[in-house]
Amino acid sequence: MIIIYQDKIDEIEAIIEVDEIVRDYRRGIAKSWGWILANGVLNVVGGLLALFLPILATEVALNAIGFSLSLLGIFNVVGVTGGLTGDFDLSTFLVGCAQLYLAYRITFAPFVSLQVLTYLILIKTVSSGIYDTIWSLRKRRWYPRWVFGLVNGVSSIAVGLYALAKMPISTLFVPGLALGISLTTNGLAKINLGIVGQTEANEMIDMLG
Repeated sequence: MIIIYQDKIDEIEAIIEVDEIVRDYRRGIAKSWGWILANGVLNVVGGLLALFLPILATEVALNAIGFSLSLLGIFNVVGVTGGLTGDFDLSTFLVGCAQLYLAYRITFAPFVSLQVLTYLILIKTVSSGIYDTIWSLRKRRWYPRWVFGLVNGVSSIAVGLYALAKMPISTLFVPGLALGISLTTNGLAKINLGIVGQTEANEMIDMLG
């Protein structure tokens, strides 16, 4: 009986702790909803530009990847050899060398790098489509909107296979389109989160008033 009572107390304390975490999260969104909304709008604008200018967006994405890999590689190599990150770590040093090598390849062999990047994006697209298709068909009995998942999965497979069939021409626009889609969807999610935060902020003001 004591054990059952203690379990109930632990369960109630866990619920209270989760509720406090959710409240703190909602307060944080309410305080910074303006920045979240502005960030979302900028992401959507950048995403739409990438969708309308996919070739330029592909070049920007490739340069950004190369620049990021260069910085990470320099930090890892110089950090472990110069003692900035503590003792020498062979795995970190090797990762840094690999990052610098990839940055070098992106800079001096951009077409090959674009091909590899495009293949990775298309493989992920097709595999995600296969997963969505199988998941939708298996859950159709209890998931009322399974048709939308099925359409999304089949369309992802079709688009991925079509772009693979058009290689190497696809390398010119696929990374840019992927960047545009990612920025747009991420921006829409942040805009929605910002609107929710604004609503929370208005409710808090009304409670204080």
